Amino acid sequence: MVTAAAAPRRFHFTPRRLAWSLDRTRSIELWDEVGAFTRRDGVSRFRFAGQTNWVVTDPAWCRQILTAPYEVVARSGSFRKIGVFLGDSLITTDGPPHRLRRRQVQPAFQHQRLETYADSMVAAAQATARAWRDGQQVPMEREMAALTMDAIGRSVLGVDGRATAEVIGGSLERLLRALPLMFVPQFEKVALQPIPGLRWLREAYDTLDSVARDAAARSEAELVQSLREAAADVPELSDEDVRDELLTLLLAGHETTATTLTWVWWLLDRHPQVAARLRAELGSVLGDRVPAYDDVSRLPYVQAVVAETLRLRPAAWILEREVVGDLWLGPYHPAPGTVLLLPIYLLHRDPRVWDDPMVFRPERWLGADGSYDETAPGQPRGGYLPFGAGAHVCIGASFAWTEAVLALAVLAPRWRPSLAPGARIGIRATVTMRPAHGMPMQLHAA
Repeated sequence: MVTAAAAPRRFHFTPRRLAWSLDRTRSIELWDEVGAFTRRDGVSRFRFAGQTNWVVTDPAWCRQILTAPYEVVARSGSFRKIGVFLGDSLITTDGPPHRLRRRQVQPAFQHQRLETYADSMVAAAQATARAWRDGQQVPMEREMAALTMDAIGRSVLGVDGRATAEVIGGSLERLLRALPLMFVPQFEKVALQPIPGLRWLREAYDTLDSVARDAAARSEAELVQSLREAAADVPELSDEDVRDELLTLLLAGHETTATTLTWVWWLLDRHPQVAARLRAELGSVLGDRVPAYDDVSRLPYVQAVVAETLRLRPAAWILEREVVGDLWLGPYHPAPGTVLLLPIYLLHRDPRVWDDPMVFRPERWLGADGSYDETAPGQPRGGYLPFGAGAHVCIGASFAWTEAVLALAVLAPRWRPSLAPGARIGIRATVTMRPAHGMPMQLHAA
């Protein structure tokens, strides 16, 4: 006996709501409203620009979507469109081509490689610590972007990342700003054409493409070398393939970690008791020595601070998939072509999933013995997805995690940044979740 599919509630885009969706500084307010609407059933639907969209907020269904076979749930058309910038990379491929590419790239992110990259991460954080001055006011989002670019420059591109941060970072900023334009029909076909109004995008792309191609061909950095070394049972990556992955790493790895670290400093300033405990742990474990890769596992509270920051301010705040086969979410049966939106920001704040969901409490991530435990809060599978899940789970998650912990281990004992008086922060949720008006902070030597 076949049971008829239930119809999810419809979320109506009024002119006011549509204006919110197009205003980057208020998009989170829109999704908060959608989330309140969907929590009753775990799913709601709406149409936008001729496309049927379902917003899914049930943790089990979100995990089901992310782990479904590619014949049932695939990368959406938006991912395929950005192939105009990133080529056939891990972000743009799906199915067998993605599985092959992941096998080719995975060795670059293995444990033994991370130990080598950690040296570059620590060196980048030390350069930041030396550059800061007591009493100085800095745009923290730019400082963290420079730090992560320096780390990637040293470990990936084989260049002084801090010296090139302004040029490369500015180009990345423009390219990130262009990604939402992929929702405009046919935009991918004209994005890189010599059109006067799009010259800014073409110049940004050309800069990044040149950097990635040069690194793919000549860089002696550890990560590039590992990408060139083919495993015995997989085809070797071409220079073009390496270029695609390096450009993807620049776009995804640099921005997400910098944003996460920016929010960490803001949260530490707002919660001095957390900052004090973090610094106490660093003092106890490290003393006056420089941190190393092996110290990451010895710093459970620092890890907990990063985990809790990713809960409240996930860099990847929403994921998108497309139904291509027969999918059932409980009683609901989305038709092929339906776009599924998984608002990670809402999942991480759902009171059905989290105790005191709006409270910044890193202790929730510590086990009874004081060790860091990602299952300690008791959230269901699918309730915490800062790096996604399934075949497309972020391959650089360990890289980003290590970088965030080591950057804090270097900087936090020496500096106590505080938000500049009168600063307006807000949230700008586009590709990542960033401070809407920057993060001006005053530096105080410890």
